[in-house]
Amino acid sequence: MEFLVQIIRGELNLWETPSPKIMLRSIILLFITTLVQAGASAPAPVSVKLHPKEAGQAVPMSFAGFSREWRRFPYADTGRPETVHPKYLQLLRNLCAFNDKALSIRIGGASADGIKEVPDANRWQQIRQVYEATRTPLIITLNLARGDVQFCKDFIHRAKEHLPAEAIAGFELGNEPDGWFGRHRPKDYRWETYFDEFAAMRAALVPGEIRQVIGPAWAHGLPPDIAATLLKMNPGALSMFTGHAYSLSPKTGPHPEKLLIADVVPKTVTFLTPGIQAAHEAGLPFRLGECGSAWGGGIPGVSDSFASALWIMDFCMSLAEAGLDGVNFHGGGKGHYSPIQDDSDDKKFFTRSITPKPSYYGLLLFAEATAHRARFIPVERSTDEKVRLWATLDEKGTRRLLIINKHLDQPITVQLNTESTSHLTLKRLTAPAIGATEGIRIGGQTFDGSTDGLLVGTAHFETPPPPPVRHSPDHTYCCKRSAGHVEVKRQECPTDSAHHRASRSITHPW
Repeated sequence: MEFLVQIIRGELNLWETPSPKIMLRSIILLFITTLVQAGASAPAPVSVKLHPKEAGQAVPMSFAGFSREWRRFPYADTGRPETVHPKYLQLLRNLCAFNDKALSIRIGGASADGIKEVPDANRWQQIRQVYEATRTPLIITLNLARGDVQFCKDFIHRAKEHLPAEAIAGFELGNEPDGWFGRHRPKDYRWETYFDEFAAMRAALVPGEIRQVIGPAWAHGLPPDIAATLLKMNPGALSMFTGHAYSLSPKTGPHPEKLLIADVVPKTVTFLTPGIQAAHEAGLPFRLGECGSAWGGGIPGVSDSFASALWIMDFCMSLAEAGLDGVNFHGGGKGHYSPIQDDSDDKKFFTRSITPKPSYYGLLLFAEATAHRARFIPVERSTDEKVRLWATLDEKGTRRLLIINKHLDQPITVQLNTESTSHLTLKRLTAPAIGATEGIRIGGQTFDGSTDGLLVGTAHFETPPPPPVRHSPDHTYCCKRSAGHVEVKRQECPTDSAHHRASRSITHPW
């Protein structure tokens, strides 16, 4: 059977052309990420060999998600405050096409510890619509800084009144308490006092109102000593650890290439690893409830550039492989770091702009690369610190390969060992420049000009020509800084035996 895989109307569609002589054995999806430019130098070779029989840890289905302040979601054009704009909902559904419970949403941020009133029914109806679109339980942040038990109870009661029980992953106590000094608390505020306040609020809520709580929403990862103290003072009452992390400072400046520096993501992994280990030793998940390319709303020309699409895939795959349980990218509104920008706020009842930014395309590729309960599989590869690579195997036997080329001026040639009877299909992710904020295309389609959150334009897939000879390696030529998606199918034939499973040769210019 011949398949073409495409993202259309938010779901995975498989178009079949029956053939009685061919049977699908396996698929490899290859996302090669670089940027199309003229005058590229000779490509550098990268040799790849997969080991699908040694599948390792699973990528959590709801690994990636969003974090949003306690502002309203974009309104529908009707202006009804209890509705969410259908384009926004469709953009969420697009990211949920490949897994159940695929997109975690956290409602919180700095506004959580500053909120003065329990959100009204309209706000909760919006949150319910978001849950129905994502099918993933939400994390709801309570105002711990206020120290008002009844206020938190009223918050919980209102949430339970308007949301089904299965829509709530849990309630998070407070936001970034390590930043309370001189803000919500005096400058001489002590950690001992914070731990006492957390434990007192937890005792007032558990088990009378809720079974467990989430926290501490630490601004700087999850220090093991902080985790240990919370565990000791709240035995059996924590369901999840949360922390925050950003890759760059907003003072970095308008230099998108800095997101592609080889050690940007590895530094974050190293920083978070002690917290991951501490949480897992305690039998609890650890999630970045808030993260992004740069804090403070992001960096214009960087956080909303094509470089952010490459960074966000590297960030997600690296942290998933390191054992982190999930990430929620902070945003909403006009923040440059937001994968979906919108101009909604609490002062008007209409939305003029909802725009998926380049990082949204990156999340879409990550969702496809980790579809259907995927597990990481080992990869043998030649060494190049600027070429990032992962492979996964899903529950349907599909193999996928994600390659990110961070070279600014060096294309690569990927030499991939596949069965000699494999069939390849190529889909590309392209942009006019590394700093581009528009003109991104995936499989020939784009969200530019989309009014409903669906890809527009004609889907374009390429089938590299058949190999001229057997027993030669597969080659896919990749230009610097663009993205391609190659689908490799193994087809059974009468001569398929061990000595016929050599790779085949395809050289395809990007």
